[in-house]
Amino acid sequence: MNAVNGTIISNITQVGSGDEVWYNAGDGQFYVTSTNSAGATVLGVIDVQTGTWRENVLAPGARNVAALASNNHIFAVVRSPAAGTPDTTLCTQFGIRDTGCVAVFGHK
Repeated sequence: MNAVNGTIISNITQVGSGDEVWYNAGDGQFYVTSTNSAGATVLGVIDVQTGTWRENVLAPGARNVAALASNNHIFAVVRSPAAGTPDTTLCTQFGIRDTGCVAVFGHK
């Protein structure tokens, strides 16, 4: 969106709108945690210069994205599951169950 006049510059359809979007000045990308067209929770990456979607990374349970420009690490809070519900979040890939975690994503 053009911040001056509100004109929509591009329409990204590969990832839904999230509760928070983060611009990382270190790599010139926008990051959003949302869902893809199949309903899976993902970390969406959008190129600022071209206004185009770059990729979605599966991130079950992730929310509230943030980035550190000095090393381009992307952070997302991963909620713990409801009591009595199997933990299918991203945390389980690292042996963390039923508590939630902070996921850290990196790239070259």
